[in-house]
Amino acid sequence: LFFGMRSCEYTYVGSRDRKTRPIEIRDITFWAGNRVLPHSHPLLQYADSVTINFGDQKSDIRNEQVTQYNNGDEELNPVFNWATTIRRLLSYPGVRDDWPVFTYFDGQQFSKITSTEVIDDIRSAVASIGKETLGFTSNEAGTHSVRSSLAMLMYLAKEPVYTIMLVGRWSSNVFLKTTSRNRSRNPPAESARG
Repeated sequence: LFFGMRSCEYTYVGSRDRKTRPIEIRDITFWAGNRVLPHSHPLLQYADSVTINFGDQKSDIRNEQVTQYNNGDEELNPVFNWATTIRRLLSYPGVRDDWPVFTYFDGQQFSKITSTEVIDDIRSAVASIGKETLGFTSNEAGTHSVRSSLAMLMYLAKEPVYTIMLVGRWSSNVFLKTTSRNRSRNPPAESARG
């Protein structure tokens, strides 16, 4: 969520040639001030920030980097969540820094976390919260919801458009159409009261 990633950057979407390269272990850098912390650092989850290097992208931009800061929240915290992912990967036998972050080992065999599995998780979460609260059904949610949700959250938090574009790596402001459409379908409570 914090980086507004395309599903093919963090899940396995098939073996055909794609313009976008999945995120690998070596693409994730943790910082304490201006000092890089090794992935093996025992306090990785307390780093000041985490940077992801997005190698090849469908936009043809190469090695674009986005940094998010530690917000102190143990659940919705980009540093804590990426530290957990890195620790999971480092615990696997034969780990290499060029492994995609969707690599999974169940103790017996390796597999890949797929976009289908993530869609199922997103739709399950949406169904449990309900249309009454969210304004849409689970069938209307998918992996692209991660990118549009980031844009909407930042937009509602009154982040400048250029900041939304930088964090989400949008090369245009077309995402504003999505946020405007979503706001008209499900306006915030303050505006609904009149």
